[in-house]
Amino acid sequence: MDVYDLGGPVFLKELEADVGKTNLVVIPMTFVERLDDESSRNSGSGAGDVLDDIIKIQSSDQRENIGKDEATTVYSVNAGLDLAIIDRPDIDPDDFSITALEKKVNDLFTSSSGRATLLTSNKGYRIKFSRRDMRIERPQFLFAGSDFVQEGMLEASDFLEQNLYSNPNIPLEEAMEMMGRELHLHQFIQLHGNRYARVTGELVWNKERNVVVDIKDARVELLPQNIHDKKIRIGTKTQPDLIGVKPLDVQQYLAMQYMLVNPDIHVTFLVGGAGSGKTVLGYAAAVDSVLVYDQEERKARGYPHPGKKEGGFKQLVLLKATDTMGGKTRDVGALPGDLYAKIEQHLKGYEDAHKLTDLGGKIPFEEMFKHPRFKGRFSSPRDERYQDMTFSQSGRLPHDSEVIELTYSGFMRGRSLHNICLVVDEAQNFTPHEMQTILGRAGPGTKVIVLGDVTGQFDNPRCSAEMNGLTHAIKHYLPSPFSALMNLTRLHRGPVSVTAASWQPYRPR
Repeated sequence: MDVYDLGGPVFLKELEADVGKTNLVVIPMTFVERLDDESSRNSGSGAGDVLDDIIKIQSSDQRENIGKDEATTVYSVNAGLDLAIIDRPDIDPDDFSITALEKKVNDLFTSSSGRATLLTSNKGYRIKFSRRDMRIERPQFLFAGSDFVQEGMLEASDFLEQNLYSNPNIPLEEAMEMMGRELHLHQFIQLHGNRYARVTGELVWNKERNVVVDIKDARVELLPQNIHDKKIRIGTKTQPDLIGVKPLDVQQYLAMQYMLVNPDIHVTFLVGGAGSGKTVLGYAAAVDSVLVYDQEERKARGYPHPGKKEGGFKQLVLLKATDTMGGKTRDVGALPGDLYAKIEQHLKGYEDAHKLTDLGGKIPFEEMFKHPRFKGRFSSPRDERYQDMTFSQSGRLPHDSEVIELTYSGFMRGRSLHNICLVVDEAQNFTPHEMQTILGRAGPGTKVIVLGDVTGQFDNPRCSAEMNGLTHAIKHYLPSPFSALMNLTRLHRGPVSVTAASWQPYRPR
């Protein structure tokens, strides 16, 4: 059952057999009942979506009843996959066991492999049933190791590096031959002497700007040496910082310049340990993108409608996975107070980031969550003192919405986010299905900034270094020409914190 809970209905695609063959997935009615219970208790689980897909499959006429009193029904999902639901009396739910299920499946069906296979990520099941000589496999399609976070910054081959110095723009196909591996748009390549290159090209979008139909002049481009000045270019403007936040190293600069303020990047993955700066960078870029600048500034930034008094995005939506917001319980519970009061302690990292921006000394962090006119989830609207206050580069807070909307995974289902900057924090504590659901909410004009740490604490017991929503999403989106990844490896904290980072006590996986 863990496969359906963690991955949702993705198994229908992943377990499809090769051409000319058919796989059979068998689900006892006992599991269906457990999935129904899980979906009612846990809104972030994939159980509910699995049940929805089973109902759709059952509406088809492609079915066959077999077994004792025809208690087992086989449905044709597609040419490579059938689905069987086993009900009483073939399987007695009052006396259910995996061993009995395996025996019944082997009695009812035959296959080229010879016997049924138990598909599970549960370590206890693997130990228990391996002793009983049962065939067991892990759901490999749910696993994506932490090595994927290294794919954002590659080390140049000697051949590529030599050619880049003589030709700073090498066609992508030639560069891949020189590297001896596949390259994706927006990957960075590190050379000797603290020089860098990146994979780039001009994206050609369809009319709706939701599909890249072509990539022109795909190439590996040697970046200029002046990137070490860490000046931020937005449109035709060059500035020393982003609402007061300056990149502290080259990695942070590359992430800010070529990912966070790049309009071609619709999903940014910022990965790093505590003190790497990912929260500060993500917060600064997101807030800057929703501030309303004057017409001259909007035009210089290259906003599509500079005549309108609006920011690059309408609002920042913050989704954070914690014990109360998408972590262990997937529910904010019955604690007294509004949503902000319930999860305030989990926002201290963002409050600290807020204090490092130009806004920090002028407006309290809590005011960022208040609507300018309505009470909303808070006791009062935004204080009038902050309505027309100007911040870095003449930016003002939006007049028709909160700067930040706070939400959690249970509220994401059914939403469609338009013209939003969505920040997903602690992404390693979401399951693959939850991340798929979250990113599937990104509508037209939305940019997603995904933050996480695969070396840190996994607060969600269903997630681990090899199975979590962060690395699973990176694996899926890395080939997309509108995504980018940076693993921030340098820590910017005091000597006590830096030394603690190398301490390796036992950590439960």
